[in-house]
Amino acid sequence: QALLVQAIEHWWPNKRHHRQMVRATFILVIAACVAPTARTESYVFDLEAVPAPSILEGRYTFYVHSVADAPGGIQSQAQVTFSDLRLVRQDGKALPVEAAIAVGVLPARDFNNLVDYTLCGPPTAASFDPQFKDHASKENAYLHRVPALAPGDDKVYTLGQSGPYMLIVMNCGTAANNETLISGSVQIKNPYGFLAGNDYFKVRVHVSAAAAYTVVLVAWVAKLRGSRDSGPHNIHFHLTLLAIAGLLGCLLFVAHFTLANAVAFSQNSPTLLVVAETIAVMKITYLVMMFRVLTADGGSCAEKAKTVAAALLLMFVSAPAICMRSFRYKLSITESEFLAAVTAFAVVGLTVLGWAACSLAGERRLCRERGEDHMATLFTNTGFLGMLGVFSSFAVLLAQYRDMPGQALAAWLHHALVEDAAPEAAVFAQLLVMMYIWRPSDKFQAFLP
Repeated sequence: QALLVQAIEHWWPNKRHHRQMVRATFILVIAACVAPTARTESYVFDLEAVPAPSILEGRYTFYVHSVADAPGGIQSQAQVTFSDLRLVRQDGKALPVEAAIAVGVLPARDFNNLVDYTLCGPPTAASFDPQFKDHASKENAYLHRVPALAPGDDKVYTLGQSGPYMLIVMNCGTAANNETLISGSVQIKNPYGFLAGNDYFKVRVHVSAAAAYTVVLVAWVAKLRGSRDSGPHNIHFHLTLLAIAGLLGCLLFVAHFTLANAVAFSQNSPTLLVVAETIAVMKITYLVMMFRVLTADGGSCAEKAKTVAAALLLMFVSAPAICMRSFRYKLSITESEFLAAVTAFAVVGLTVLGWAACSLAGERRLCRERGEDHMATLFTNTGFLGMLGVFSSFAVLLAQYRDMPGQALAAWLHHALVEDAAPEAAVFAQLLVMMYIWRPSDKFQAFLP
């Protein structure tokens, strides 16, 4: 931290912000270092309950590139591996012979063509022998019977069809789901690595975004450096911190996708993705609150307390929205749950922006009365930027809502653009415009206390 203080004192002449800058940067760096793994195309059954008797459940969605359709360097055929699958009883007792549990992977779009009431096999069969229906896609659909107690042999199969694959678990016997547990894993490896097919193009998105944030940060710091004799305003500090958060978030996403492609980890592991999504929540909250911070900088303690409370509330409602947006393509999240999270975020965000707009209007009026026309223009332009931000946010949310889970190969590039590129571009554009509006200038420095 001492080295960090010296660096900030050199580049940031206003000593009021030293401790704030050190703490914020130190927390972000620690957050980036404590997450050692990344979520990949691997689902681990960590003693999960089996479905109820005669029930089939979808647990996860994989996205697979075949060799013919895979981008990047081709290493091998796409494969699915059933590893160390076994059944245990919760009470440790022996499992009944009628425990007929199977785990399967099949093309999601051909579910109705492969699954019906005959999936568990003939009722007169001497042993449990589940089978998919006869269909052309059956050659890319696999079922694995889960043995009791001792793990079964690992099975590796080739997947020759691109698209989303559904992981299913079915209980064809009478084993009670509150007593029987399943352990083991199912893993997908694409031709280029373990990264999900619909995440492949996101690497380029975040690399490009990180490069853009770097260029803007260098230019912004150089601009502040040129006006250091007068000292920067609080808004300059906040804009700098927001740009740093944007850059760090993009770098964490790149690290997550790179690690996810190289090494197979559980979907339950501590992940770089969690840290990156946390920074995304902080970044969005910070951007929205920026419009309020402009007018609360010199306010009373009560006004500052209201600003902090609003920021915490916005962070609280934005976290579920961002997390559900991320995981709805993998897990079974209903449309109503996703809409509820997004609606809560939109309502709170609009309320905070409306509150900030009233404050901006008040500051603009006071500036007009004091004859500070330049500052009044800055507040006016900032208000217009906030309105444009609202419209762009709704456009992005609408596009993300229409980008439904389980789409085919042709939609995966569009998914990367809608899911990651569009919100990143919206935040970056608002940051860039706000930097231009509030850039250091002689007229602006005249306003500073």
